[in-house]
Amino acid sequence: MCSGPAVAAFNFDGLRRIVWLNAIDAAPRSTAGDLCDKHAERFRPPLHWELHDLRNGTVDVTVIEPPPERPVPLDAKAAKQRRDRALLPEGEDSSPEADESTPLLARAFRAAG
Repeated sequence: MCSGPAVAAFNFDGLRRIVWLNAIDAAPRSTAGDLCDKHAERFRPPLHWELHDLRNGTVDVTVIEPPPERPVPLDAKAAKQRRDRALLPEGEDSSPEADESTPLLARAFRAAG
């Protein structure tokens, strides 16, 4: 628990995925929780929820989205480890293009008749 004085309070509506953050003196009598200044500034609701920050007298709405995924290129050591785990011969790509000759897909094509 934080020992800082509460300056903000939050409430939420789970069905509409909205969280309201109010100044402690303007908050309703019943709240979901109280926050110190440091934690109120860092407060983030779950992904795809809206945060309605009412502390400054206006409504600041933020929709929490996941960060974009960035592919991470493999260095030589990581590529070798991946090949070793996959038991592939040196120089063979660990993720070949899939077509009807790929073993799993070949079985699927045979089963489909």
